Amino acid sequence: MAVLKLNVDNAILLLIGAEGTRLLREKRVKGRPRRSDSDEEASGPPAESECLQRKSTEKYNITK
Repeated sequence: MAVLKLNVDNAILLLIGAEGTRLLREKRVKGRPRRSDSDEEASGPPAESECLQRKSTEKYNITK
């Protein structure tokens, strides 16, 4: 009886493997989803708070 159960378990694993292979094949046929250009690029300029302005250090450079 143990041999029969082992064979049934192996048959189930083979069927699962065949199903997985079919799904992978279908995925290859459909191809990889293409990314849209907006996925990696910013949609516009950064918010005003993120726009850092350069400050002058002129008043700290005192020459004697």
